[in-house]
Amino acid sequence: MSSKQPQKEHLIFLQYAHFIKDAKQTTLFLIEDTPTQPKEQVASKKYCLDYEILKTVALTEAVADSLKEIVLEEKNYIAEAQKSCPMVAKYAITFKKKNNQSFTLILSSAPCEKVTVSCSKKDFKKSYFDLKEKNEILVFIEKLVME
Repeated sequence: MSSKQPQKEHLIFLQYAHFIKDAKQTTLFLIEDTPTQPKEQVASKKYCLDYEILKTVALTEAVADSLKEIVLEEKNYIAEAQKSCPMVAKYAITFKKKNNQSFTLILSSAPCEKVTVSCSKKDFKKSYFDLKEKNEILVFIEKLVME
C-alpha cells in the first residue's frame, strides 16, 4: 500500500498549478494599464490578454525558476478578501508548456495589489484575486524591472 497522500490543490491555481511549475517558457511583460478592445487593437502591436505589451523583460532560466516559485507561494495571495480598488494593470507573466498550453497572470500594483488569472484550458474560468500588501511577487518583479 502506498502512503502517498493526494496532493492538496493550490489556493489560487487549484489543479492547474502544474502549468506554472512545469512551464518550459516564462515571459514577463510591462503592459498598458487597461485592456484594448479586440476590435480596437492595432495589428503592428502585440497584446497579452488584450493588454498592449510595452516591453518584454528578459529572464534567465534561474530568474524564471525563482519567479515560478514566488508566484506559486500561497502566502502572497488573499483568497477571501475583495479589495474595492480598481484593477490597474502593470505586468503580465505568461507560463507556457511544451504543448503550447499557457497560464497568464495580469498584475496590478497600484492603487492596490491584484491579479487576474487566465488559462488556455477551456474548463478554466478567468479568476480575480487580491495580493497581500508588499507581496513577494511584485517586489521580485520591481527589482527585475529596475535592473
